[in-house]
Amino acid sequence: MKCDASWIEFNILVDVDWLCCVQSIINMVKEQIKEMAAGVGKAYPDVKLRVAFVAYRDYEDDLVTERCEFTDHLSTFIKALSELHAIGGGDAGEDVFSGLQGIASLNWTSQNRLLFHIADAPCHGRRFHNGVSDEFPRGDMHGRRIEDLLSSLRTDCKITKYFFCHLNKSTERWCKSSRTLMLKLVIGFSTNSFPTSTKFHMLW
Repeated sequence: MKCDASWIEFNILVDVDWLCCVQSIINMVKEQIKEMAAGVGKAYPDVKLRVAFVAYRDYEDDLVTERCEFTDHLSTFIKALSELHAIGGGDAGEDVFSGLQGIASLNWTSQNRLLFHIADAPCHGRRFHNGVSDEFPRGDMHGRRIEDLLSSLRTDCKITKYFFCHLNKSTERWCKSSRTLMLKLVIGFSTNSFPTSTKFHMLW
């Protein structure tokens, strides 16, 4: 059955904490994207699937973010993802905000826009964690606000769904805070769990 082309185009973005990019995480992302592409392709043979990623680190690292622009070639995405290496580090907090900003700079085109955020550490600021080592306990060193970043993703980038993957308990407070903010900022926010074997939780 043929469908309106605009509704069978998907943009899928993976936002990943670069410092947690051990091989097992890279492999997990590869397999999730492959399975998703296969499932969507089977249901909608005419689908156009474009994938991208933004990887982020922390303030003191030479290269804070790295990205792969949206591509409809799955092999290009997987090759770029495989070239990420977990180098750098320091305190536990990461520059999550630069990762979220990087998302907004990508070329989103379809009506179906999915964001999968994978991290093993929270962003800077005491309000987002339960006492992990954090050299910027008062929050983002550049003065950016999570309220503005999340609102921009939803209203400016028009991201359809935002899923967050917990790799450990240190990110739970960040996820909870983001959910609370989105309840105030976005109509139609949902806290349902994403039905996969990984610990994805839907922020909206």
